[in-house]
Amino acid sequence: MGEFSSDDTCETGGKWMDFATPPRWAVGEQPDYQGRTAVVILHNGTNAHLSSETEASFIKPLTFNLNVNSTKGNRKRTHDINGYPLTIIDTPERVSQLMDDLLVNPTEDLYVDLEGENLCRHGTITIVAIHLVEPRRTYLVDVHTLGDTAFYTPAAVDNTTTLKTILESHTRTKVFFDVRNDSDALRVLYDILLQGVMDVQIMELGFRQCTGGGWLRGLRYCVRNSTQVGLSAEEKNEWLENKWQMARKFRSMDGEGGEHHDPGLTQRPLTPEAVEYSAGDVVLLPQVRREYMDTLDDFWMWFVERETAARVEESQDDGYVPHGRRKALVPWTVPDFEERIKEYNRMIEDEYYPTDDDESEASDAEDCFLWFHGVSFWLYEVSLG
Repeated sequence: MGEFSSDDTCETGGKWMDFATPPRWAVGEQPDYQGRTAVVILHNGTNAHLSSETEASFIKPLTFNLNVNSTKGNRKRTHDINGYPLTIIDTPERVSQLMDDLLVNPTEDLYVDLEGENLCRHGTITIVAIHLVEPRRTYLVDVHTLGDTAFYTPAAVDNTTTLKTILESHTRTKVFFDVRNDSDALRVLYDILLQGVMDVQIMELGFRQCTGGGWLRGLRYCVRNSTQVGLSAEEKNEWLENKWQMARKFRSMDGEGGEHHDPGLTQRPLTPEAVEYSAGDVVLLPQVRREYMDTLDDFWMWFVERETAARVEESQDDGYVPHGRRKALVPWTVPDFEERIKEYNRMIEDEYYPTDDDESEASDAEDCFLWFHGVSFWLYEVSLG
């Protein structure tokens, strides 16, 4: 997940904001807002259904109990654990089956996370994790094994659909947490121009109504402070500790800010720890996203979408710099934010209040209607003799 943030020192330096006369916006006071073949690994039931207010309470920490029932040949090897399936995609046939699965509901949002060594244009992509809410299922696409095949193998039911075309689709939403280096790596390494993105890290800024300045927050902070991930305090602490320990195991930083990964992410078959590490973030994104979306009004939704698109565009520029302290900073200042408010207000005014040209066109239409009505009435009188 190319995630940059300051998890523990993240109070912003910007102002808070409030409505002026809705739907206009202005800076003001804070309002009161409330193997080798496919391997199936099941973990304790993370139940991530966006449409239900109660299902999030059933989320459990990711734990792996390796009671392996081995099979031979091309059949699946399953790890019998209570929960829903996680499938490792490491053959072209499995990629094609995955594309078929993703086409069952071609408008369903996809929750996506990438892993790799120094994940960016200068490194590698090792795994693409994809999580579906309905049906609840997670896939780990083994890019280390498959290479280009992971992105260019078509679906069996539609030979024009590949993982590349899905990632590049404007109409199918892909949800990331800090999309920047993921997007950079996809473009440079596999010629994929990611589109249709929702970035939960940007949504978190809308959730706290950050008007500029300060630090971005990482997923650990977001989970720790979330009220909707469905974890008890004890379970949440266990998840946070596991994430911290696995991050130390699987990630190390070089002197220039690049990440280097433990060989466990390139070892095949993947170890249970590597699987848990690769899937552990993406399965919680639906709940965190829902919590933030519930607080966003029209302005903030517009703002988040705009800033996410700008973030993706920046990451796809030839001059994009994938590492550095600036990436942990909120990407707009208070003056930037005030300009966005003006832009939004102008957009609303154009939508709800006609311009002179619009008034002129309306006046012409009204004159035409009155003329036609008058002529019709005259013809009616003539017909009566």
